[in-house]
Amino acid sequence: MRTMSQKRSPAGFTLIEIVVSFVLIVLIIGVGVLSLTTESARKQITKPASELKKYARRGLQMAINNRRSFAIELTPDSFALREGGGVTNLEEDFDRFSGDKDEDSAGMLGSYQLDDLMRLEVRRWGEKYFRKPEADTWVFEPSGICEPIHIKLIHQKGFIEMEFNPLTAKVQDQSLVIGGKPDRDF
Repeated sequence: MRTMSQKRSPAGFTLIEIVVSFVLIVLIIGVGVLSLTTESARKQITKPASELKKYARRGLQMAINNRRSFAIELTPDSFALREGGGVTNLEEDFDRFSGDKDEDSAGMLGSYQLDDLMRLEVRRWGEKYFRKPEADTWVFEPSGICEPIHIKLIHQKGFIEMEFNPLTAKVQDQSLVIGGKPDRDF
């Protein structure tokens, strides 16, 4: 028989149960924030890469359709699609592509400025290492051929490397690295 003095304590959570619940909530929030950060870095890196792919396809298509050379001017912090760029006179091309934007805006078909945390590097056919472009132009000939080129867009959160096909100006191989780890889902 029970006496009144042996009452059971009211139901509730112990301190350990509350602490475990808070730890689980913090872990779930941490994983969510990390996932959002990775997705943000992926977008910051792949957006300029997709723009460069569009410029390359457009440049090759315009060269074929208009029967004139077109070129993408590559600098460490931007790229621009322009009319011209044949291999007739390299000094003339350099003057055309490195001139003031206002003076040569008639030949420019589009340009893309990279954000402050990103830079562009190039590796031309026969070169072993990526380097900063110095008045480099990637020329698209009316015959439908362009130089094979590797371009690397580097962000402080990662980078993307792209190898362009000389016949199609499309990416034939690319790799994306975010935070030091390869990202295969892009």
